[in-house]
Amino acid sequence: MVVSFNRDNTRWRMVYNESVVLLDFGNRLEFEFSDANLKLSAVVEFVFSPSGEKYQSNVKVSEDGKRVTVTLFQWDSDPYGHIEVTQPLNLNTKDGKRVSIKYRTQSHNKSGFRNFHITVWAEENAP
Repeated sequence: MVVSFNRDNTRWRMVYNESVVLLDFGNRLEFEFSDANLKLSAVVEFVFSPSGEKYQSNVKVSEDGKRVTVTLFQWDSDPYGHIEVTQPLNLNTKDGKRVSIKYRTQSHNKSGFRNFHITVWAEENAP
């Protein structure tokens, strides 16, 4: 278990952490995670769009809150760098707990390469 404390002493527990190398830089990704303590199960989908404003994103949450779709517009980098979301994607569970999602990618459309990393943190009360 990995736990982090922010400046105001809020306890955050890492509930999901994954890094993948894709077969093609344009492949769509789905990450499914669940956490018994949060009583939460969700799918986070990432769609890579070659159009739109560079490095922008669009987030849609399903009505039941169990699916989050993130479209990333032109999130392509040179082979030696990466693009990372600067502010986490913050969501609230039905019982009011906060979930924060951080992600980054490294890709190069000429080689077809994409590496993707996601970490999901859940707010907990300090013991």
